[in-house]
Order: sequence, then C-alpha cells, then structure tokens
Amino acid sequence: MPLLMDLKCPVEFCKTEVTRDSAGHAQAYLTFLNLGDTCVEGVRAMVTLEDERGQSVDIRPLYYRGIRAPGRSHFSLCIAAERLPYFENARVLIHQVWLEDGTAYALDEDALMDCTVREEPPGDARQALIGVAGEDAVCYASQGATTWICLCGRYNENSRHVCIRCGRSRREVLAFTPAYAQERYAQQRQRESEDLEARRLDARKQAEAQRRKRRADYAQRIQKEKRRTLLVRVGMGIIAAAALLLAAWKK
Repeated sequence: MPLLMDLKCPVEFCKTEVTRDSAGHAQAYLTFLNLGDTCVEGVRAMVTLEDERGQSVDIRPLYYRGIRAPGRSHFSLCIAAERLPYFENARVLIHQVWLEDGTAYALDEDALMDCTVREEPPGDARQALIGVAGEDAVCYASQGATTWICLCGRYNENSRHVCIRCGRSRREVLAFTPAYAQERYAQQRQRESEDLEARRLDARKQAEAQRRKRRADYAQRIQKEKRRTLLVRVGMGIIAAAALLLAAWKK
C-alpha cells in the first residue's frame, strides 16, 4: 500500500511496534515525530492495520488530547488490545493536529501524495550510502518537479532547503551520488585499514618493548643474585679464615 502524506502536516508517523499478551491480544504502539518547534497538544488520525502481506485488515480511529509532545521530539500513542484483529503492522493518516500555541492543522486531501520510501537495494551502493551518510540513510536523494527526497527517505517540498526530518541540506544530499559515496567509502575504508595497521604496529612495538623490559629485568635480577652469592661466599671465606687464625693463635 502507498504511504500517503500531506507534507504540510506538522507531525510525522514513524513506526509501529506490535506487542501481544499471553492470550494473543495485540497492542499497537505508534511512534510519531513532532517536526516543528511548538509543543503538540493533540492528534486525530485513522490507523490502518495490516497483516503480514501488507493487506488491510481493519481501520481504527485514533484520538488523543493533552499529549504535550515538545518540538522536534518523538512521542508514542497506543491502540488498546481489546477486540483488535490479528495484525503485523499499521499505517497512519493524520487528519488533525492541535498545537500548544492554539494553532491547528487539518488534512488537505487534495495535497495527499504517495511518499513511499524506495530504499536502496542491498549491494555496494547501499553499503557505501550507510557507511558514509549514517545509519538513518535509506536511499539516494532525488529531485522531482515539486518535491525532493532526502537521504533519510523524507519527501520535502521544493521550497525547503533543508530536510524537515533530519536537517540535511538539499544541495549537499543531491550532490551525494552513488559514485561519490562509493569513492568516499573506499577512502574511509582505506583510512580505517591504515589506522588498524598503525594500531597493530604500535601494539607489536609495545609488546616488543615489554619483552625487552622483561629480559632486562630478568638479567638485572640474575646480576643481583650473583652479587649476593659472591658476597655470601666472601663473607663465609673471611669467617673461615678468621676461625683458622684464632685456632692457630691459641696453639
């Protein structure tokens, strides 16, 4: 199913976490992101519950007031476990948002657009994307007629110069091509390899220095033992000589 969004909505639906009790009753925890700086006070939405194939099994209303979600923060809302059908995931279409400053957002159905994230498929390009851009990067940026897509997968209106979700610059992400990412990733891997080899060399040097110190300490102990043994022998010789002299004098 397509991910329909109104890009002017100040709240973004992020993910669903489904839990089940011992009786198999499901509970959905829906995570949202307040995209603005003003505290969110309430949300009204329609939640589509989906099975493991992504097919709709039920649609439920969601209505919360008194939330008080600070600006630029995530917050979670829950659909109770009672009488919910078996489902694996959920999609949310936000109809209204109330803000703490008294303003409100209402869904403009004519502004709805398909914002389905088309993730980069597994391979070298995806590995380079995540390795250089970060764990939140899911696709390479692209420019459309009215919107541009950020590395994080967020659709943005062309009037925005930075991504409303992650704050990345449009100019920078559009310059972040697969070729650029793979070059940067190769350089990064080379630096990591050189750093690892330098650490290994340093570890070998430290180990060799410790071995030399142990050998020197051992040689020093041997020398001390030899000196002690010599002193003992000299002392015993002096005592023996003195005893002989004393015995001769008595005669």
